[in-house]
Amino acid sequence: MYDRKETGQGQHLDVAMFDALFSLMAQHVPYTQITGHSPIRYGALHPNLIPTGSFKTKDGHIVLTAFNTGFWKRICAVLGKEEWLADSRFTTHSDRSKNREIVYREMKSQFLQKTTAEWEKILQAYDIPHGPVRFIHELLNDPNVEARGLLAEMGIGPLKAPIGAVKYSAFKQEVRKAPPKLGEDTAHVLRTILGKTEKQIEDIMKKIAD
Repeated sequence: MYDRKETGQGQHLDVAMFDALFSLMAQHVPYTQITGHSPIRYGALHPNLIPTGSFKTKDGHIVLTAFNTGFWKRICAVLGKEEWLADSRFTTHSDRSKNREIVYREMKSQFLQKTTAEWEKILQAYDIPHGPVRFIHELLNDPNVEARGLLAEMGIGPLKAPIGAVKYSAFKQEVRKAPPKLGEDTAHVLRTILGKTEKQIEDIMKKIAD
């Protein structure tokens, strides 16, 4: 857009699905080049940022991350494992990655002892990035969804659908019209796009009805 404005010439955009998906592996490609082997699956747990992932609670799941030393210290305090701070097995990200099984085993055990809501309060108190894993029916009742205007009436009974996430200062996004009923726009398409006469449209509509 800016090239067209500044030079008078636009550009062709080439966006391939493979390219887009490959770009999502940004962290895994350097890891493979450095270590010489591909990362393996760890389920909902991160293989390198220890601890980061989803943990089962007494009544659900919660996601958290401790991606730097400061958060690692807070996690140790939450778990009552301050001795880990002086343990050479957990000094750096690399050390914790090598000993992830020990960390994750302890966390899995402890997180099962409290509900998601209880862990939310604890992690919030320690300022550790986290969030509950919710089902869609729970998310629909989240106060943030209403406050941010993330749902819009579809014009079909009580149904609502997510609206664009980008907020504009000059106008409000909204659903312009409900999805058309079967055949609702057939005559309009025949007339304005295909240039059919009214008689031709009438004949076509009769054939469709039959």
